[in-house]
Amino acid sequence: RRVHGATIMVGKKLLFLVLLCCFALTVAKKKCKIQVGDHQFRALKSDYEIKAAQQTIYFNLCRSDHADEQCPGKKSSFAVVKKMSKCSNLGKESQKPQFSLIDESEPEKGFKAKITGGDKTVICPNNSERQIEVEMRCDPTKTNYDFECHPDSCEEPKCNFKVIVRSALACPPSSNNWGWIFIVCFTLFTGAYIIGGVAWNHKKNGLRGTEAIPQIEFWRDLPNLIKDGCVFTKQQFEYYFEKITGKSLGI
Repeated sequence: RRVHGATIMVGKKLLFLVLLCCFALTVAKKKCKIQVGDHQFRALKSDYEIKAAQQTIYFNLCRSDHADEQCPGKKSSFAVVKKMSKCSNLGKESQKPQFSLIDESEPEKGFKAKITGGDKTVICPNNSERQIEVEMRCDPTKTNYDFECHPDSCEEPKCNFKVIVRSALACPPSSNNWGWIFIVCFTLFTGAYIIGGVAWNHKKNGLRGTEAIPQIEFWRDLPNLIKDGCVFTKQQFEYYFEKITGKSLGI
């Protein structure tokens, strides 16, 4: 009974960790990613501020509600420019960036995001709308982001903005995807574990049928372990929530 109780406790803790990992993976999947054709890139997920000549550009390729603090009333645009105290949208409200490869024949060069439909003013040529292009150039030597503009104002011609970003995060992921490697290795290990265990129990212990499955008592008890693990996870969540916030969930 002691051994059985210890097994249940270990099972609870393992299931708690598994549930936490599943939650983390679910959150990770929701992170902003860029899909261009068959190629996926990691996006600039944060709010970025580019100080150009006499003006400042704010943009976020994943969210359109980031600039309200700097430019009240402009919270629905993915990019804004601020000159002195005046703010202008560089894209149409709530219009998502358009993504494309820098070079269709060489995806490893990176991608670019174009935001169009911004505010019009008399200074814009032919009454055109403001717009911005963010060019993400792949540079494996840059672990963070390097921003640059040509010219220093990031604006050429008038009302057309361009920011160049050099980063390893602009490179398409390697074909050696660790997620798939893990899945393949886990599948092979599980198959070897079951087949090898059944063969061992059959030859050494003379077991037949389901009794030959390795650790069969554990698998029979798995539904109860899952139930206990869920209860244990709920209790832990409530405990730490109350400890951190000082409030009870009351569930």
